[in-house]
Amino acid sequence: MANNADVTKLAQILACATSEIMAVRHASSIRRLRAELKVRIRVGAWATYHLPPQKKATKKDPAKLHVIQFGTRCVESFFDKDRLQETVQDYPEIRIYGVLPKYGPLTSAVALSFLVLHEFSHFLTYLDGHHREGHGPIFQKKLQTLHEADDGVLVAAFLRSEASRLEINLDGFFVPIPKAAKFAKGDRVKWTGKNESFFGVVLRVNKKSITVHPDDANWRAYVPPSQLQRIE
Repeated sequence: MANNADVTKLAQILACATSEIMAVRHASSIRRLRAELKVRIRVGAWATYHLPPQKKATKKDPAKLHVIQFGTRCVESFFDKDRLQETVQDYPEIRIYGVLPKYGPLTSAVALSFLVLHEFSHFLTYLDGHHREGHGPIFQKKLQTLHEADDGVLVAAFLRSEASRLEINLDGFFVPIPKAAKFAKGDRVKWTGKNESFFGVVLRVNKKSITVHPDDANWRAYVPPSQLQRIE
């Protein structure tokens, strides 16, 4: 496991990857919408997030400024095999989008690149006008687009290169990828969204999501298979 000083430096590398790779590759969209992005780290904090412009500006976060923050405690968790395995559960794109063949084994380098893409996807989704999307289908589609464009491959390579200068091996171990359960039309399923449990019936199994008709509802949900639980 990396020491505290190295973890801080690695968090700074993630911030650099966000500013020097992701923001540059998507500069046209950022300029077109006149957005500003600040990428920072917070030592001793777990909080890692995208923060949209706040109505009440502060000296630290002026009005109309987007912030992406990487907490060093969050970064540190990517160097503990057991904790990384838990972290994997929170990244449905790892199990849904077929991105792993291009990345290879799920090592710390790969998982950290996913973290960068995850937060940047929140930023881009907000810029597209979806201000309350959370981890919904529009966010997932944006994330998939970044993976397909090889943004994550470039970020992972950057992280490896910069970490090697600190004599830190980001590929020292890998964790297995949880396999999503297989579902079929007509299955009764359960899932959680917005702190509420939902029940429904599978209508269609898509390549990257499951179409579900929630009980007593006139709408359809498109749920990642990793978030569904079959009810026997």
